[in-house]
Amino acid sequence: MNHKGNRESRVSKDTKDTKDSKDSRVVRSAKTHQTDKKNQPHHSGHADQHAGKFDRRPSSQSPSQPKSSSSQSRSHAPVGARDKAPNRHEERMEYRTARRSQLHAQGAKNPHAAVNTQRLEGSAGADSPGAERIQKVLAREGLGSRRDLERLIYDGHVVVNAVVAQLGDKVVPGDKIIFQGREILFDKPAGTPQILVYHKPPGEICSQKDPEDRPSVFDRIPQCSEGRWVMVGRLDFNSCGLLMFTNSGELANQLMHPKYQIEREYAVRIFGELSDEHIDRLLKGIRLEDGFAKFKSVVFGGGEGKNRWYNVVLTEGRNREIRRMFEAVGFTVSRLMRIRFGTVQLPSTLLQGKRALLPDNQVVKLMDLLNQQNDAVEASSVKMHIHSQKMQARKKS
Repeated sequence: MNHKGNRESRVSKDTKDTKDSKDSRVVRSAKTHQTDKKNQPHHSGHADQHAGKFDRRPSSQSPSQPKSSSSQSRSHAPVGARDKAPNRHEERMEYRTARRSQLHAQGAKNPHAAVNTQRLEGSAGADSPGAERIQKVLAREGLGSRRDLERLIYDGHVVVNAVVAQLGDKVVPGDKIIFQGREILFDKPAGTPQILVYHKPPGEICSQKDPEDRPSVFDRIPQCSEGRWVMVGRLDFNSCGLLMFTNSGELANQLMHPKYQIEREYAVRIFGELSDEHIDRLLKGIRLEDGFAKFKSVVFGGGEGKNRWYNVVLTEGRNREIRRMFEAVGFTVSRLMRIRFGTVQLPSTLLQGKRALLPDNQVVKLMDLLNQQNDAVEASSVKMHIHSQKMQARKKS
């Protein structure tokens, strides 16, 4: 009995000591909290504001109150029973819709724009003569790329004739365009771009600056009367033939972009004669250091002695691509001359080192070719999209 009483007394004493230590720790923490609170600067307004911003508990429950049993049980509830997180994409779309309605009601906050919620019709119709898409006109004014301007149009930053513009709208000369509060003058459509044809001789570089101070093709090019000259493609130092310049950067990019598949034709002189096997390899394609390359056509062009001429066609313009392709099949190119770019032929009367402006009818013909190629690219992309959708539907089924 004595042992039992001693054991109970020791347990009660240990329990008392533990309780006293806990109470002391609580008192110390309370004092520390009061000291820290005194040392902190007084920003009651900001503190309340931040507390309301980040506290996700109901307003009826103060931060000091413990969580209710329902909230505790909810934290352990399955995922399907919890509230779904807000969809950020839907929130952005709702904001844009509300913003567009606000801009329509306020005339895009532009003092020059009256309240008018009608769609652009007569002057901006697709069938109107000289009509152009708004982003194209603004890009020509140097206000940004078409893609960036499309975003600004979508967000309601462009007003045409007191109406907030939408993607797909067109403008004609005389329309009043307000771009972010700035009036844009659109008095005439874009004229036919200029194209300068130059017969490049060997021994000239296609660059304006050269550390070795070699002759440049720009030394013989006159100053452009409207804008500046943009070179369409390049020819290496030892190559010669057709070289084009235009004052339209958009046209130059389209002519050089591989997706448009614009043909370039070259006259190539090699030492030796190609066999059928060599021609077959060049047409099927050769693996080069920078990727796969092939000719669209290879036609024998005659020759004397051991030299042979071939006319080759390809639809891209990589650095020394033709020379590297012939080297891959064991032949060295001794002369390379470009004779055609798209629909533009090197004039037989144009001597080396001379230039000439391309007639407007040939410029229009070249632009028509680009439009056809663009339609073909869009049709191909649509077919690929439909095919991918069918494949995805098959996988789901």
